[in-house]
Amino acid sequence: MKRKLVGGLLVSFFVLFVLVIISLFVDFGNIASGIYTLFFLELFFFTWLYTRKISGKLFFRHFVGFVLLSFFLLLLAVIVSFFAPDAIPAFIYYLFAIDIIILIGLYLRKIIKKEITYVDKIGYAVSILIPLIILGYVVYMNWLPFGFEKTYVLDVGSKGDTLVTKQIYLEKSDALGEAIQEENRTYRTLEGSTNIVFKPKAVLKDAIVDIEIIGDDVYIVPPIEFDYSKYDWNLSIDFSKGIPDFLEGNAEFDEERKCVYFDGQSSLSYPGTHDQFEEGPFAVYVEWTPENDKGNFQQIIGHYNWELFQRPSYVMFRVGRMSDITGPAYSTIYPITSNFFNKKHSALSVYNPSQKGYMQLFVDNNFVGIENIKNETIWRDYNEFKPLSFGKSSHGSATHFIGCINKAMFRYGNPIPVIKKYSFYTSDETLEIPVVGFGEIDLIKIKVKR
Repeated sequence: MKRKLVGGLLVSFFVLFVLVIISLFVDFGNIASGIYTLFFLELFFFTWLYTRKISGKLFFRHFVGFVLLSFFLLLLAVIVSFFAPDAIPAFIYYLFAIDIIILIGLYLRKIIKKEITYVDKIGYAVSILIPLIILGYVVYMNWLPFGFEKTYVLDVGSKGDTLVTKQIYLEKSDALGEAIQEENRTYRTLEGSTNIVFKPKAVLKDAIVDIEIIGDDVYIVPPIEFDYSKYDWNLSIDFSKGIPDFLEGNAEFDEERKCVYFDGQSSLSYPGTHDQFEEGPFAVYVEWTPENDKGNFQQIIGHYNWELFQRPSYVMFRVGRMSDITGPAYSTIYPITSNFFNKKHSALSVYNPSQKGYMQLFVDNNFVGIENIKNETIWRDYNEFKPLSFGKSSHGSATHFIGCINKAMFRYGNPIPVIKKYSFYTSDETLEIPVVGFGEIDLIKIKVKR
């Protein structure tokens, strides 16, 4: 083979090697698979090139033999590193670096015939074995075999628990407190929400993930679709079947779209409900299709002292006034753009007053946020005699809603139980799981199996 051709291949091999190293820190997406494929093709080619009958000075042959024998020791280190996942990349790429040394040596030597020695036989076996093991490892981690099982543990409050280079870490946020280390305990406080980020080296294809959080007054929000049919609702209105007789107003049922349509001048109300829908914890679930991207304070559903409404730039769940006439209002906001309109959406709003009370909002199964309402409750007298309403709030700044409402459901009590442990299927490369509450986080465990 001509030395220029080998030289060109070596340069491309080195470029691919650099890209592989960079891929540790930069996500190449689908391009990564192409880079790894080309890299291994060239690795196998140069392994074959080395194992052809060549000869040279005794010193050079012994040098190459020493380098190849070192692969065996490094291989043992790689096997051991299976029990220390964070060390695996360093060992793998060190092996790649050794391959480069061999290839450079080959490029500087002429290919000539020689007799095969004992050292050459070992070098031949090892040079074939190492790429196969590396390739097998990559395949194993990218296509989880049945029987794969691994547990990842994050000791919250310990050094590096927020480092983004780790496979599991807590995302820094204003709600996450500083690390606290006591005699037999490390933890962080949480006043709101942050994310548990999980980026394992193994690709989570059709994997089962078990996640558990250990701490006081904190819980996880699992990445699942909210299924309203799993809960009992005190009020359940299916507007896809028409307008119930107990509602009054001038909105009309749209037979074609199977919803109640609000044209910008219409609304609905539930007479005699001014003292309802505000006692204790409650949750409201709504499905709707907005059309007006200009109107402010377009109420979807509300009870005057709490509202789910939208503006051109966000959807908001608001409660208040709280406690008395001078009390504050609390809100959780979901930013939107013009693409949000003329499409069907869902929202789940939760109000849970207690000693560590909170309100939270989900839009289209996305956790939006949680707000600490402390130990305050809705001031009932602020409502006066205003009933539950749809399409137009009684507040002076409100405008009429334009669009469809498909479903509206109300439940006393919290329909989302406090979840400390959950299991789900996923194929995502990275998981961001919200952890919410107003308490302390001690430990996070994530178990992956297939």
